[in-house]
Amino acid sequence: MIRYAFIGRMAPLVLSIGLLFPILVGNGCPGSDDPVDTVSKQSPIATIIVSDSVHHAGDTITLTGNATGGQGNYVYTWALDESIPASEIQGSLNSREIRFTPSKAGGYRFNLAVTDAGGLGRTGTNSVTVVVHQGLAVRVDATQTVPFGLPTTLRATPSGGDGVYTVSWNLVYAPSQDYTLTGANSFSPLFKPMARGRYHFEVVVRDGGGQGQEVRAETVAITPGTAGLLSLTWEANYAETGYKIEAVFDEQLDKATAERLEHYRVSGTGVQPSSAVLLPDSQRVALTFETPMGSSSRIDLSVSGGILDTTGAPVAPVSNQAIAANTRDILLPEIAGATWQINQVDQYRYDIVFSEAMDRDSVEDPFLYRTTGDVRATSATLGDDGRTVTVGFSNIALSTGEEFDVGMAGKIKDINGRVMPPFPKLTAQPNLDDALPPRVVAGSIMHAPDYTGSYLITVVFNEVMSKDAVELALGWEINGYQPTRVNLASDGRTVSVWFTGPLSITDRMNLGLYGVLRDINQHPITILNSQVILPSPLDTNRPRVSPPTPRYAANWGGGGYRIELDFSESMDYASVSDLANYRIAGLEPNHVQLLSGYFGRLTVFTTLGWVDYVDSPPTAESMDISLGDSLSDINGRLMMQRLNVPIEQNQGDREGPYITRLVWGIDQPRYTVIVEFDEAMDSWTTAQRLNYRITQAGEEEEDNPLHPDNVALATDGLTVTLAWNNRRNGFQSGEELEDEGPADQLFIAEPAWDGQALVRGLRDINLQLYPLAELDDDEILTEIGQNPADSWPPEIIGDPIIAGNRLIIIEFDEVLNLRTINPNNFSVTNALGQSLCPPDADGKFTSSIDNVRLRWDGRTVEIALKIEIEELGACAPLAPGNIITVAGVEDINGNRMAEYTYIVP
Repeated sequence: MIRYAFIGRMAPLVLSIGLLFPILVGNGCPGSDDPVDTVSKQSPIATIIVSDSVHHAGDTITLTGNATGGQGNYVYTWALDESIPASEIQGSLNSREIRFTPSKAGGYRFNLAVTDAGGLGRTGTNSVTVVVHQGLAVRVDATQTVPFGLPTTLRATPSGGDGVYTVSWNLVYAPSQDYTLTGANSFSPLFKPMARGRYHFEVVVRDGGGQGQEVRAETVAITPGTAGLLSLTWEANYAETGYKIEAVFDEQLDKATAERLEHYRVSGTGVQPSSAVLLPDSQRVALTFETPMGSSSRIDLSVSGGILDTTGAPVAPVSNQAIAANTRDILLPEIAGATWQINQVDQYRYDIVFSEAMDRDSVEDPFLYRTTGDVRATSATLGDDGRTVTVGFSNIALSTGEEFDVGMAGKIKDINGRVMPPFPKLTAQPNLDDALPPRVVAGSIMHAPDYTGSYLITVVFNEVMSKDAVELALGWEINGYQPTRVNLASDGRTVSVWFTGPLSITDRMNLGLYGVLRDINQHPITILNSQVILPSPLDTNRPRVSPPTPRYAANWGGGGYRIELDFSESMDYASVSDLANYRIAGLEPNHVQLLSGYFGRLTVFTTLGWVDYVDSPPTAESMDISLGDSLSDINGRLMMQRLNVPIEQNQGDREGPYITRLVWGIDQPRYTVIVEFDEAMDSWTTAQRLNYRITQAGEEEEDNPLHPDNVALATDGLTVTLAWNNRRNGFQSGEELEDEGPADQLFIAEPAWDGQALVRGLRDINLQLYPLAELDDDEILTEIGQNPADSWPPEIIGDPIIAGNRLIIIEFDEVLNLRTINPNNFSVTNALGQSLCPPDADGKFTSSIDNVRLRWDGRTVEIALKIEIEELGACAPLAPGNIITVAGVEDINGNRMAEYTYIVP
């Protein structure tokens, strides 16, 4: 048997051919060996015939089994894949033919077994896969209302099938052949009815490029039975209140129903026009809406079919109708003016009035309005008049004369889409209708909580204020002082006022002085005097001293010692300035100053008693703070007492001290030198006498170092007085003279250490060493200057003392300049003014004085007279009537005494 199968779009065609072969039995000779014709015992051959060539979901598919060969009397048995629901099979699976109705697309496999001899013989099998496609479908728009005389789009949407769709629209019924249908073989043809009535369309869709299945659908388009809307257009350059829209109908309308306001509304809202006027041609209605509208606004007309034509027939309702721009609008919109609003409390608002009705969709973009400093508005709202836009700023404080840039991006449009040119530097004018002055909100004047910068007081007004006016320091005052800074917050009502102070809890504020505090419409606040400043209810923390304080001030040269206390917040000056709140080594300070200019937190004071440590260094200084728990912050919160708090060196002090003044003392009974430093000094190193020495004129520095006998640091911490008691020679000062040598100089010991301990050298209170490392030698002051404050010449105390007949002792009231203690400034003569010694051969006299010596006290001069002159003879002794003259003697500061004459009694 030979089997051929032809496969195509039709069901397979199977041919089975049976061949008869002779079988030879025996040796091939006739007789019992004659051939016998016998049919081969083979299995039957099964074939399956499937109806149709293309199948879709929902179709009924017939599968028929066939058999050839075998012994006949066939039995058919079908077997199904698991993907085939039994409910979709019709007929017995033991019959030759079954039917299959698939509910969805897919591939389904069927297996067939054929057994011959009534089911007792051999079995042949075959199988087939049936491919099912999704069924073709088409969806068309539901029945729709088509405006009379206006084109509308019909739509059909195919799905399923084999793709490659073809479509045709057929008009089944029409009230008239007066219509146009453009694109009848597209899925969205354009239909324009020219007669009223029902138009019935049939849509035919085929797949497979028009060769496959076909599906039909119907739709009905209905045009109004009476008058219809022809156009809806904005008015051009409408400058009155609201928006004017012109509706044009194709028939004349009944005036009463056409002018009923409830027959019109803004789509999606219940907003009706404020007026509806039927114009003389009875086909045009002028509508005015007093509500913000934009280019995206839509209108419902003839709501509920309420508008009638002149025959009494209702005008079909029109919903969600777009409004066309008016091509006659040729003017660009402009800004007519801008005015601040009245008594604003939550943000700054000003109204911009445009020259015509504007497009809400464009003008309500806040980013189109900004200050010239590029701060954008936070809101923009179009008013019901369509021309006024209220612009709001809640993110910045503004002044009345603020300048704004409007529409710089070129996006502000009127209702017909005309773009307004950019408008830079717009200013809003004060509103003349604002009749109420601003007020301070009751209970709003208060100190800031835990504030750490000067003194901060906040005040809240009942409306937004003009920034430039409010921030004038002239309008605020406490204790006769104006603030250093005023800031208006972005809400426009809250003002922060900073005072350098010092302020106390009981201080009161004056505000509104000179009429400078004004609201945005330039109304001044009524002057308020002696306003109570309330404590902040938010301040719950006690004040404290913040590390690293207390500490010495850095490079302080203002006199005394300054100790800085850095408080954690602004303090009450009345308690801070109470000297009893502080102790250092049992001493109260002599002054307290609150440096509010430095954040209002530093309490700095000078004190007495840290002077003249001569023998040993003092113990580390410490202080007691808030004795009696009486220090408080500006809100009345008390600070806890702190005892024995170490005073720290100031780590910000990087500079050592240097000498600013080096002069002799004034009218002193002993030699003193005044050394002034530029900053407060460490009392121990400053008081060490071995840190100072005077090298006298003509001597090397180390030959005879004259250390002071006493060192005293003044209470200003800057001034050191060095004193020399009894010295073999006095000291000399003044300009260097050729015959007298240089003036005496003061030298300060270079720093020296014994291990870790400083044994030589001066330090300031923050332990910075003298001299400054970067100073050159010529910048280090060593020459002791004459004190310009000393203007009194020296005087002789009492009469000279005559000690024997050749020694005179004269005592002065102050120490003298050694340079002037020489024989040239003293003379002893007889009554005729002649020397007590004989003249020479030429008759010339020499001085009677042998030598003049300044005693160690620096004030007493000894004059020794000559006994004789060799070769000339003896000098006369001192006798009554002799004249003692002193002239040219100066004190250590260069003040020269008047000539002095004394006659020996």
